[in-house]
Amino acid sequence: MTLIFVVRIFSLAATYGVTERLDVGILMPIVNVDMRVKSHAGIITSPANTFPAVHGFVGGPESPDDSASGSATGIGDVVLRAKYFLLKSEALDVSGALLTKLATGSHSDFLGTGTTTIRPFLILSRTLFDIWTPHLNLGYEFNLDRGSQSTVEYVIGFDLGTSRLTFAGELLGSYTPGGDGSGDHILTASMGVKWNPWQQLLVSANAQVPVNRTGLRSDLILTFGAEYSF
Repeated sequence: MTLIFVVRIFSLAATYGVTERLDVGILMPIVNVDMRVKSHAGIITSPANTFPAVHGFVGGPESPDDSASGSATGIGDVVLRAKYFLLKSEALDVSGALLTKLATGSHSDFLGTGTTTIRPFLILSRTLFDIWTPHLNLGYEFNLDRGSQSTVEYVIGFDLGTSRLTFAGELLGSYTPGGDGSGDHILTASMGVKWNPWQQLLVSANAQVPVNRTGLRSDLILTFGAEYSF
């Protein structure tokens, strides 16, 4: 069986600074899914079978082929975000954040996960030499509809560059303590670049690849974006 599954996502995002320490945001993805599947059935006859002709397919002995395809477009799972700057010191900067993912995308059409999740997490970072900022994000994602799928989420990475051009690298991890042993620990590597070509305009590109082979994931995820601050 061959399965081709292509997902295209166009996301609209906005962030508003409520105070110097608190900002809130929303992300609304528009998702297009295109799926095609092909199957080829065959009978493998054992050499010890003295009556091989007894096995066959309805309508004839040939190996049947079948295929199906479908597509869907719509709003995916909307994400609400809030971040508060807790501490700034010579040794460490600390922020607290909260992500809420709403089950607004159609699960049956593969536009969303079909679950609502809440993820509180901490962001630890420090800028060194004015060009290098290592950071660690650590939190727990509560799955409100499927508690056994709640996960520990962590990100280890860095930003390297200037206000005009920045390179970023991250290791994204997701661990399911209550999982069934299949895809419980997912690791993904992410590399990207951000460029400020004019005033408050920022363009970015990012690539994600699996580090381990657990779970059902794409071999390559590419993301391109543009944002402007007022």
